[in-house]
Amino acid sequence: PEDLEGEADERIYRAELRDMFDRMLSTLPPEHAEAVRLRYLCGCTYEMAGARMGLTGAEVRNLIAKGFRELRHPRNSKRLRHFLDLNTDFYRHSGVDVFNTTFSSDTETVCMERERMKKDMLDNL
Repeated sequence: PEDLEGEADERIYRAELRDMFDRMLSTLPPEHAEAVRLRYLCGCTYEMAGARMGLTGAEVRNLIAKGFRELRHPRNSKRLRHFLDLNTDFYRHSGVDVFNTTFSSDTETVCMERERMKKDMLDNL
């Protein structure tokens, strides 16, 4: 591959995300965690996951919904915030007037903001 550094960064990012996801699933009741793993990590349908767990597809769907509600709770979801880029405004829709006052394009502004966020994240580790 031409972009070895980018590929390595992506592998590290995915490994860290998977590790965090596994740790978060371990906080759920075992049947909720198993249903989520079967559905989203193994690619099973609700019915297939239900067959493995001895449940119906609707029961698996309910277990997953309850598990996700628990994962969305702020005490859990804040652990995943640094994996998301929620702070960058990608849709600034600024024009020539803004460029003439700031002397930077939208692309440059987004890149500078992302670099600042990356530095802040590394400083907090």
